[in-house]
Amino acid sequence: MKKYLLLSIVCYSLIISCNKQQVVDSKNLTSTESESTSNILKEKQLRNDPVFQAILKKQTELNELIVLGQNNSQKQFNKSFELIQKLQNTTNLTDDQLEKRLDALLNLPQNKKVKDYQKYFADNWEILKIKYGASTFTDEYVNTEISEAYKINYSALGYKTTCLNLTSYTVCTAGVTAAAILGHAACVGTLFGAPICFALVATIQVAGINECATTYCGSPIFGND
Repeated sequence: MKKYLLLSIVCYSLIISCNKQQVVDSKNLTSTESESTSNILKEKQLRNDPVFQAILKKQTELNELIVLGQNNSQKQFNKSFELIQKLQNTTNLTDDQLEKRLDALLNLPQNKKVKDYQKYFADNWEILKIKYGASTFTDEYVNTEISEAYKINYSALGYKTTCLNLTSYTVCTAGVTAAAILGHAACVGTLFGAPICFALVATIQVAGINECATTYCGSPIFGND
């Protein structure tokens, strides 16, 4: 669990470095606005929202493609993650070249691009922000809604859905995924490129889920080392 917490902290540090989506502090809302937001959340909980569920499924799809692209190898995954981190400081490549490099490092299928996943998330997250209000998406709220969404539809959970300690694994994975979602949201408009930021957060999410699986299911999602 300590490693999971560290991974969450890294995700939140990315939220800061990935620049800076401005979120209105809920304390600054008027009582009318707060009451209105509360009513919306009661009537339309995020966990049941098809847009939110689609984001979770899309994340699971990318996570699984990342693991497959790394030949199910923890060592290869770690090396690729280090190289992606170095791309943040690359100044001699165009945006298009950087995106191609990202896709190559993650070894995604030809018709699956990091940029496409990033755009899918950004577009649908904007829909949710407009619908519910950006200030409602606190880490605690997102964490709870993801955990409940997984319980409603375990297919969105991805790996280890038959884990012996599924409850703890679900809670752990929900925490990692909540940190990743907030990290992805902060990647929009980032100084060093949304696709790179998105890829970094996605790989950290995979590492976190791997730790959850190792701790609560007795086996990692990587199995070829």
